[in-house]
Amino acid sequence: MSRDEDPAGRTIVTIGQWPGQTVASVKTRTALLLDRDGNVIAWGDDAVVRWRQHRKDRVRLGWRFEELFKMNLMDDTDPHPLGALAPRSTSATEDLITKYLRCMLDRVLEEISEAGFTAEDALFCLTVPNIWNDGNKAIMRRCARNAGFPEDDDRLILALEPEAAAQHARVAGIRVPGRTNDRQLLITPGQRLIVADCGGGTIDRTSYRVCADGSLEETGTSSGHPGGGAYVDRAFVDTILIPRLGGADRFRKLQDTCPDGIDAVLDQWQSAKLHITADNDTPRYFSFSADLYKKLPLRTRKDLVAAQDGEDREIVASPEEIRACFDAVVQDVCTLISDQVNELAKEQEDDDPPIVVLLTGGFAASPCLRDSVTAHLGDEAVVAVSPDPQAAIVRGAVHFACRPDTRARRARRTYGLGTSRTFRPGIDLEEDKRQAETDDGKLFDVCVTRFECLVKKGALVPSDHETEFGPYTPIRGLQRDLDLDFYVTDGPAPGHVTAASCRHIGTISIDLRPVAGRPLHSRGVRIFLKFGETEIKARAVLVATGKETPLRLNLETS
Repeated sequence: MSRDEDPAGRTIVTIGQWPGQTVASVKTRTALLLDRDGNVIAWGDDAVVRWRQHRKDRVRLGWRFEELFKMNLMDDTDPHPLGALAPRSTSATEDLITKYLRCMLDRVLEEISEAGFTAEDALFCLTVPNIWNDGNKAIMRRCARNAGFPEDDDRLILALEPEAAAQHARVAGIRVPGRTNDRQLLITPGQRLIVADCGGGTIDRTSYRVCADGSLEETGTSSGHPGGGAYVDRAFVDTILIPRLGGADRFRKLQDTCPDGIDAVLDQWQSAKLHITADNDTPRYFSFSADLYKKLPLRTRKDLVAAQDGEDREIVASPEEIRACFDAVVQDVCTLISDQVNELAKEQEDDDPPIVVLLTGGFAASPCLRDSVTAHLGDEAVVAVSPDPQAAIVRGAVHFACRPDTRARRARRTYGLGTSRTFRPGIDLEEDKRQAETDDGKLFDVCVTRFECLVKKGALVPSDHETEFGPYTPIRGLQRDLDLDFYVTDGPAPGHVTAASCRHIGTISIDLRPVAGRPLHSRGVRIFLKFGETEIKARAVLVATGKETPLRLNLETS
């Protein structure tokens, strides 16, 4: 496949069924089954199946089941009202992600080999949530490399999930209620598009404008938080299943003594929720297996009879209870989208095409979500759904890796470096004063906490734009490298990195050994940064030689 090939003519082949799946899907579970030494026994849907099959002996075997571990990387400063689905500890997260990616890579390489290609022939693209920060993305790249993916940034590409979904929709068309499949809405110059990526564990919102050349330019602000289909499932368990079965302690005991019976009820819910609409007015029935019914205490059965008009062999969930399972997540999505629609509407002219809201991700298949968003927005926007929402991001990642549609993005935050500058009495703080050397060894005072702004929050940055900063020079003669601290703030650029709004997110380390021994003023280095791609990219050039020197950009997750 050529990167310059017409996207509409590309043939995309997906893996239609993964190990352990009873129903074919292009996606598999983010799950691992590990032995007592941390070795992978099974992964994906197969891990879930084998974990269930060995309930009686898995404790003896020392098996451990891990799921949704990728969510541990997410920033929890904007938690979902239902709370976190996964523990916030990240001590083992990188190891789990690496093991999972290694399993995924092995499976993909099998497919590549069977098609007559080698790993060297392949270009790899991993998608990440839009709400991930720079440190999260750096961890994902590190995990992928440790799992065996290519070291070269040009062969291992990270794509934001909403961008991948948008690119797929622009190629494949969209579904709009009452209209046929339509591509024109997403390729018309001036068109404004909001992508709401509603997955299992996250909800992302990003907006774009179609440029004259057909490319996409990010507009407005991106936002998102934990949420999605997994939270609807959790609400069903917490608000319907647990109360009906006698409370949390009784539910946990039933999970141990009759796990297959509990799983059977949850499987019925997974099937039912795909057909629940926003105006659902019928109760839903979830039958007990014979084994589960036998294990229900007499008191629980009596409570079921009293609460369900004499029915105790199944759970009868009222329409109100069913809708309540969706309410918190659906309202979050509606609010997230309408806030952006209102912002974009301020710039709309009478003859502009209508704002399009594209729903994508696995949860976008929910008719309840689609109905609710459509009703909430009314005539303010056209609500569309990606063809096959679950596969949209997978297919869009192929198009993105070949040739990204996005030509400019908005800076998520104000970025800056901590630098040392000549001390200003009365402006800089005395505790931030240090002494630096001149070429002839004389000392002078500098402030070591000055904030040098690199890019401002909200600035539109072309994806291929590289900005030069510096030169920066060491302040002491014995320095063999130069470490610059990287900071962000969600507000305007402060004067000093010690401001309350500033957060340290990493370090740029530059090798100065090629110019060691030269006068201090000849050891200058210029830094070239890209803020318009999915990840921040950096390189350094020595002023004295004009040659690049090794640079390490170490980003933190905070």
